[in-house]
Amino acid sequence: MALLVLLVGGAAQAAVDPTRPPAVPAGVAAGASVAPATAALRLEAIRTLGGQRTAVINGQRVGPGDRIGSARVSRIDAGSVTLTRDGKPERLQLGSGLTKQWIKQD
Repeated sequence: MALLVLLVGGAAQAAVDPTRPPAVPAGVAAGASVAPATAALRLEAIRTLGGQRTAVINGQRVGPGDRIGSARVSRIDAGSVTLTRDGKPERLQLGSGLTKQWIKQD
């Protein structure tokens, strides 16, 4: 049995693809890296491959010694990344932007 879904009017355009990358800001060339200078940095993922760790911060893959905005990656641990910005250490925790909520199950 086939199921046909028909989207009418603007309903199809209102849907947002959560996997779509963010739009490139005006004045930035396509393909150019956009690194925040003073914006809040968000640790999104940490990957360990062959004993080497890399992290994804604000959508940019970085390793120890790399720069993101005005910060330099000092260390990547299993659940956090330590950055140095203006000579001061700053720690990003994996999952720190998440909130936990208990769900009642019957």
